[in-house]
Amino acid sequence: MNSMIKVGAMAIFLMMAANPAHAGWWCADGPGRQPDHPCDDDSDDANAAAAKFEDQWMAQYPGITDVSSGLSDDGDYLELRVTVDPPELASSIEAVLPSEADGFPVRVLAQPRFDGNSEDYSEALNSDVDDDDDDAKRRDEIDARAKYKLIREVLSDPEAKSWMELPGVVVVDSPRCGSGNSPTIQVEVQPAMVSDAKAQIPSSLMGVPVEVVPFAARPVY
Repeated sequence: MNSMIKVGAMAIFLMMAANPAHAGWWCADGPGRQPDHPCDDDSDDANAAAAKFEDQWMAQYPGITDVSSGLSDDGDYLELRVTVDPPELASSIEAVLPSEADGFPVRVLAQPRFDGNSEDYSEALNSDVDDDDDDAKRRDEIDARAKYKLIREVLSDPEAKSWMELPGVVVVDSPRCGSGNSPTIQVEVQPAMVSDAKAQIPSSLMGVPVEVVPFAARPVY
């Protein structure tokens, strides 16, 4: 289900380049340090560093396909991401690149491969279903729509919107509002700031449980 209030981790720095970063996303000066300032304070320098080293490293090390700025896995600081293709070259390129450039940690990422079988996917989409399956699907859709309406109301509430202004809050979403699951609001917070957020966010809103959990980084592609 699409979130009503959400900051996407995979594209955060493309968003930051175009718009001011959200007040809730804070950064540290590097790994192992406490986040103490908005990530927007560092974003211009990180983008400039990525642009500075992209042409240099791509020309020097065949296999590097991209250099960009991004968040660390925990979302606590900015880093320079170096994408490598074919993936087998990642370890050798990591060995020759510096661990830090212009004050930002350097991380080497192997270009991911798509392993899905398009024929199997097409067959699954076109497979026949009997009447009982159709009835069950209709009931599930009605149930899901009712839960979606409730979640939409909760996420539109001014109090829920205000949570995104708390330092460290990255995502306010409902990850489990489909059929067969009770509606739940989940607030993802940078790990170093979870305790402070829990002290300020209620355990429920409009009768819907609210969970405060550490931010879980999404895969980077």
